[in-house]
Amino acid sequence: MTLAAIGTVLILIGAGSWVRSVLRHPFTICTRCNGTGRNAGSTGRAYGRCPRCKGSPERLRFGARQLHRGGRR
Repeated sequence: MTLAAIGTVLILIGAGSWVRSVLRHPFTICTRCNGTGRNAGSTGRAYGRCPRCKGSPERLRFGARQLHRGGRR
């Protein structure tokens, strides 16, 4: 096998494991609020919802929406 063929096989294996991982675990915690769903605000006493996750501490991982949709629009 040539070096290009080995590289292609490794890329396909990596992509397959990423797809399997996203299908099994589609959610991750929000990185802005660290999964709390709260925005500390400027004073620390006034809390509000996190602007990125809108108060829901779980966010979809990159590509999860497209994979779970199955290519349908």
